[in-house]
Amino acid sequence: MDDLIEIILEIIIKVAVKGSNSKRVPKPIRYILFAIIMALCLSVMAFFIYLMATMDSSLIVKLIFLGVAVTIDIFLFRLIKEIIIRN
Repeated sequence: MDDLIEIILEIIIKVAVKGSNSKRVPKPIRYILFAIIMALCLSVMAFFIYLMATMDSSLIVKLIFLGVAVTIDIFLFRLIKEIIIRN
C-alpha cells in the first residue's frame, strides 16, 4: 500500500512540475499546478519542522530534519524563479 501511494504521489508531482513549466498549458492551469506543488512542499517542510521541534532525540537528528526542510525550501524557490522567468 505504501508503494502505491508513493507511486501515485510521484506521478502527480512529475505531472505538476512539467505542466507548470510548459508553455502549452494555459496559465490558469499552470498556476493551479504550481499551487499544488507549493502546498505539497510546504506541508512536508512543516512536518519536518514539527518533528524537529517535538522530538527528544539528539541535536544531529534535529539538524538532519532541518537540512531536509531547507533542501525542500531551496527546491521551491528555484521552481518559483523558473516559473517567473518563463512567464
